[in-house]
Amino acid sequence: MNISPGITIYGKQNEEFLVGDAVGHGSFGYVYKISRKSDETLFALKTIPFGFSDKEIEIAFRHEGTLAVGIDNPHVVKYDYFHDGAEHENLPPYIIMEFANSGTLFSLIKQRRDKKEFFDNKTLLKIFGQLIYGMKAINSKLVHRDIKPDNILIHDGALKISDFGLAKVVEEQTRTSTLKGVGHIEYMAPEGWVGEKNTVQMDIYSMGVVFYELSTLVHPFKISSTPSDYEGWKRAHLFLEPDDPRKINSKLPQETVITILKMMGKKVKERCKTWEEVEELLEGADHPLESDKVAIDDVVNVLLEMDMAEKQAEAQRLEMVQRRGDFFELVNFQFERDILKPIEAYSAEVNKKFGKARFRVRNEMAGASRTSSMLYKIDFDGLPKINIEVEALFDFKITEERLDLDYGQGRRVMVEKQPTLKGKLIRAWGIVKNKNGIGFNLFLVEGSDPIYGEWIAMFNTNSALNQKPRLPEPFPFAFKELPDQLEMLSSVHIYVSQIEPLTIDLFTHLLKSSIQV
Repeated sequence: MNISPGITIYGKQNEEFLVGDAVGHGSFGYVYKISRKSDETLFALKTIPFGFSDKEIEIAFRHEGTLAVGIDNPHVVKYDYFHDGAEHENLPPYIIMEFANSGTLFSLIKQRRDKKEFFDNKTLLKIFGQLIYGMKAINSKLVHRDIKPDNILIHDGALKISDFGLAKVVEEQTRTSTLKGVGHIEYMAPEGWVGEKNTVQMDIYSMGVVFYELSTLVHPFKISSTPSDYEGWKRAHLFLEPDDPRKINSKLPQETVITILKMMGKKVKERCKTWEEVEELLEGADHPLESDKVAIDDVVNVLLEMDMAEKQAEAQRLEMVQRRGDFFELVNFQFERDILKPIEAYSAEVNKKFGKARFRVRNEMAGASRTSSMLYKIDFDGLPKINIEVEALFDFKITEERLDLDYGQGRRVMVEKQPTLKGKLIRAWGIVKNKNGIGFNLFLVEGSDPIYGEWIAMFNTNSALNQKPRLPEPFPFAFKELPDQLEMLSSVHIYVSQIEPLTIDLFTHLLKSSIQV
């Protein structure tokens, strides 16, 4: 039979509980208030009906009952007993858990929003501390994957994280792609949208969104569509940057803002890695500013605001990552954020110092729609100094000849493949050079982050084998040369190529040396 008010169910010691009124329901079951008959202590019971037809939800419910029972923390809802449906054959699967008597964090945020009353900073730190403490316990055993204010309950003034229906053990490499299996779309990390493996950093991102809401009383992303718009929320988490929280709540400490934004970092490698790192960043968030710290904080605040403004300007021009056009969009986004913006900032700094526009960065394709090509020129005192040209490689293939051995007979065959650099797929490549030909190649390659790549520089010089050395050095290879030269990187060759991470210093060094030419 199905569970309903008035029936009796049983706990782990076979103690009896009386089922009371329903108090809610969600994607993964119905929730009732129950009382232990021996002492009338209140508990909550979650269940799914007999013969439930949705296998995904049934699996999620069993995950919740199995994985969450072992977690014991004052800021995690205590799961007391999981009935898998076998011990009491006339009863469906159910979970007996701690009862929270004061609603959810969602309702608390809504109350504050309606009153237009921010939490003070001391209260925010206490809330953050409780949630971090609870998440440490959870992530020591599993990845929650469904962090949101609705799933954070309040009991006697304490926050308690609940609802482990989507949880996976930390070591599990499972990738999920269905909407039911990826958590709440308003709080899901960028890598969750592309089916990457479950990590603690997915939970850190989701909790960063919750921290933002607690600090500002609004969600960090504003989309014009409905809350259930899957594609709209996907675009927001992949490409939109949140406003600086201090634009909404000016009393937030700098440490709080930096912590929240790092928790919400889109690239996994730029995001907080552990809850201990989150705690360290929050230290000092409620300390009064010392006089000698004010000037430093002022500078940091200005830099933070500039960084936020740049990210927002870039993000407004983005579309979702979908096939060709969106591939180009993503390459453009990374070029502008990682290369163009730092160069423009350096140029502006030099121009300000000299009191006139000595440097000028020109987009030679201004007005054109996003394409596979980008071309920028940097002038100094009106004279051209450096060209930067980039090609995005969507579905780009190079052809190579291979020896195919078939029953001992060798034959030459032509094979198509995507270009790689040191085993990493190349998303874009480019040429940076001054008017004399000195410069280097640059590459956007797939990195550890599932969405955003990494920029690499390649400096080329002549080897001792080259009887007709190419000068001056270092020099970039032309686009048409790159396929062959990449194949020769591990071979003894007439050229030597040095590969290193791309930094803004490589551009500024070339700029400085080009001014003298």
